[in-house]
Amino acid sequence: QGVRGGTLLSVSLWDGMDTSLRCVMDAQERLDAVNDTFAKRAADLEREGRHQRAPLLRERGVAAKRIPGFWMCALQGHPLLEQYISARDASILEHLTALEVIALSDTDAGFTITLSFSANRFFTNPILEKTLRYAGDAALSMEATPIAWTAASSGGGEEEAPHGEAATFLTAFAWTNGDTKCLLSGTGQAESAGLAEAEAFCEAIKEDVYAHPLRFFERFSCSEGAGDPTAA
Repeated sequence: QGVRGGTLLSVSLWDGMDTSLRCVMDAQERLDAVNDTFAKRAADLEREGRHQRAPLLRERGVAAKRIPGFWMCALQGHPLLEQYISARDASILEHLTALEVIALSDTDAGFTITLSFSANRFFTNPILEKTLRYAGDAALSMEATPIAWTAASSGGGEEEAPHGEAATFLTAFAWTNGDTKCLLSGTGQAESAGLAEAEAFCEAIKEDVYAHPLRFFERFSCSEGAGDPTAA
């Protein structure tokens, strides 16, 4: 009887659990349906936001071009990015005429940063691009335009900063997966550490400087003793 009683008890418990499991499954299915609905709404809202932001970003970019050194000052005014900008970088960034961040397609998560330059003695690229792409498993890959350094700048036209210069804005911008160039965290770092640092560098450009350039432009201008750069 004890065994039989135990069996009956197990069956009774399972019947109760089976009912509860069906309730859990039902609630989860309805929850998933709500999540799917709001995910679609969020995607639609993001697309509409991009559509409405586009002409305003173009208008802002045109106006920024009329302010000498606008994007250079905005980058130098960022507390993280300023650590990367060497004196040589500052001279190069004087030729920076435009900065844009474009999201990749809806089916391809990530973004591309585009830096446009006027003609200069350092490299021949009119545009430098950096793309961050996130795979379905959230793995990050980076691609960057190789910098075509001039012979006058590098002493030999190599696609590297002269003297193996490390921890600069341009070496960080050009950093890609498997790169051996060291960043601020130093030499001998694992690729994962370099990838995380390079990602933070790019996110600072995208989420901070590109989203709120005046905030960092004014921070740099004030730190240089220029007062309020927007004052008449």
